[in-house]
Amino acid sequence: MDGEPLANALRAPGIPAGVAEFVGATFKAIEAKGDHPAVSVFTHGREDLLPDIFVQLVENLADNAPEQWGLFLHYLKRHIEVDGERHGPISHALLERVCGQDEGRWKEAEIAARAALQARIDLWDAILAQIEARKAA
Repeated sequence: MDGEPLANALRAPGIPAGVAEFVGATFKAIEAKGDHPAVSVFTHGREDLLPDIFVQLVENLADNAPEQWGLFLHYLKRHIEVDGERHGPISHALLERVCGQDEGRWKEAEIAARAALQARIDLWDAILAQIEARKAA
């Protein structure tokens, strides 16, 4: 889909609606005026959130079949370390830098973060609905 506008690419066959909506919401923050909405989405919608999700996934995989998931478990554990120890604090520092003392920027950053978190919830709900639909079929 090289050269296709994002909206067209997201309507391609095989792209689940929930994924398209999530990607669209992410790009809305990226394309917003100023850097602070995108930095906020990155900070609160990814760096603060994903390490906790990965910890739960790692624990589940390690408990159920560690030998089957060895390399993937290593990847996830490393991702958790890097996000939790380095990327998280750096992203917060970047957000503080781009928002500074500007209350308006902080409010816009908060709105963007809330939208990103809701988009992620909607994505996981859509994934769960697809899983349940396949089980029922």
